[in-house]
Amino acid sequence: MPLRRVQSIFVDNNSELMHQDWLRRLFNQCGSIVTVFIPAKRRKLNNSGFGFVKFRDVVSIEEVIKMYNGV
Repeated sequence: MPLRRVQSIFVDNNSELMHQDWLRRLFNQCGSIVTVFIPAKRRKLNNSGFGFVKFRDVVSIEEVIKMYNGV
């Protein structure tokens, strides 16, 4: 059985005010996004400062790395 390549990226060091729409707009220029997930902190209304963006294909992730790695 062939190995599947990762189609999600981990996005860290973000404002706790960040929301899914912001991440979607930021990374949408790199490819087709399937889901954006930002876990919430327990017992708080704000998020944890990190999230995950899942793309439809691996090529999109390669594009994200070219555009945003080290930013």
